[in-house]
Amino acid sequence: MGYAQTEVDFDAVIEKIKPRPWLLDDFDDLAAMLPLAAGEPAPWAKVVFFVDNAGADFVLGVMPLARQLAAHAAHVVLAANELPSLNDITADETVQLVQELADLDDDLASYVQAGLFEVVSTGNDIPLIDLSEVSDELNTAADDADLVILEGMGRSVESNLDTAFAVDAIQLCLLKDPTIAARVNGEVFDCVCMFQPAEAEDDNAPPDQ
Repeated sequence: MGYAQTEVDFDAVIEKIKPRPWLLDDFDDLAAMLPLAAGEPAPWAKVVFFVDNAGADFVLGVMPLARQLAAHAAHVVLAANELPSLNDITADETVQLVQELADLDDDLASYVQAGLFEVVSTGNDIPLIDLSEVSDELNTAADDADLVILEGMGRSVESNLDTAFAVDAIQLCLLKDPTIAARVNGEVFDCVCMFQPAEAEDDNAPPDQ
């Protein structure tokens, strides 16, 4: 069930999104880190991007950002559900859709050909995600990542709002459930754009015992 169905109008949903400043809005801090000039490398070498819904959310939401990161030489790992759950995209569907998009986009095709895109299964089959229970494949792929992106309300807010990451983290979603929105003192159709830079290690801190 996605925006391709006639009862859901993507443009109408976009019109309901509230203007900035959003409910949780770190976009300015994030934008300051993003590369703007052609040929400028991304500030992250490897990104693990937890994806959410199929359809327009993936094509118009996830892929433009993932493509932009790859355009600046970041290796992008798209982490998707192993099995279907509501309208979430699966890992197999992600592989197929990335290839279909690459067939229409020469630049994207070049990034895929260069090995800058990788799709892995999270091992998950629900809209939420417990990051301590992901697949071995994802743990291996994420071992040297320096940015995590959690996209979608279930992954970014409902199950990982207060998660502390050892690397930079971006959490993005549109709040669609009144109960979850109330948890962050928001309303339905509020936007969340959280950017949590990794805490710098304290060189003067005592060694672990």
